[in-house]
Amino acid sequence: MKNHLKRIAAPRTWAIDRKAGVYTTRPKPGAHSSDCDLPLGIVLR
Repeated sequence: MKNHLKRIAAPRTWAIDRKAGVYTTRPKPGAHSSDCDLPLGIVLR
């Protein structure tokens, strides 16, 4: 599995700038769905 995700394909619930770069961090949610999680790398930026 890849560790990155294209910003355009990221869920709309994430508060990131879609056109700032090409990639963002891919979430590893565990028991939660990928729509309701937010990767720690995005929070720390």
